[in-house]
Amino acid sequence: MTGAHFYIGMEVLIAVTSVVGNVMVVWAV
Repeated sequence: MTGAHFYIGMEVLIAVTSVVGNVMVVWAV
């Protein structure tokens, strides 16, 4: 696994976490 792939994976993970967090906030309200 190269550094580029690791970086892209982290970017995707952060993006997914942000989306899930926003959905949870909306449902909480």
